[in-house]
Amino acid sequence: MIALNTSKQSAGFSLIELLITVALIAFLVLAALPLTGAWVDGQERARAKGELIEAVAKAKAMAMRNPEGIYGSNGLVPVAALCFTNNVLSFYLRQDKNLVFSPCTGLLANAKKVWATTMNSKMSILDDDSNNPFQGACFDSRGNLLRSSPFDPGSCDNTLYSKTLSGIQLKSQQGEADNVNVF
Repeated sequence: MIALNTSKQSAGFSLIELLITVALIAFLVLAALPLTGAWVDGQERARAKGELIEAVAKAKAMAMRNPEGIYGSNGLVPVAALCFTNNVLSFYLRQDKNLVFSPCTGLLANAKKVWATTMNSKMSILDDDSNNPFQGACFDSRGNLLRSSPFDPGSCDNTLYSKTLSGIQLKSQQGEADNVNVF
């Protein structure tokens, strides 16, 4: 006769052990979820900040290059404009110094679009000094910031912006903000 082994030896996990393991993993995932949201928000702000710095650098460089050769008697003629409209950050070059140059208000007859990028729709760009929405900035052939739409809505003026700008601010939907010193 063959004797049967009556002692219970199980190979594997019991249902209780599996349920406890799944519950612990679910708890850890739920605890880490808010941290990943803040990380993603920070990464989106960092990307937008990089795009903004790149756009200002390109606009200043192109204004100083001044391929159309536009100069005024005092040198303070807007040559390039950086505009932010409908989550699109773009910059324009002036084509003729005798025509109005206000690409940020939609007057594109005297403007040639040189570069554009779509910003994250969750980000807003604000003037750091007044917390008003940033609409744009104009530069002369020396790369100087001229009074423009955030400060004198609708136009690129022929006067230097005399107040020292502390920059602009990127703000996410969660309310986190980064100051960007680009001017």
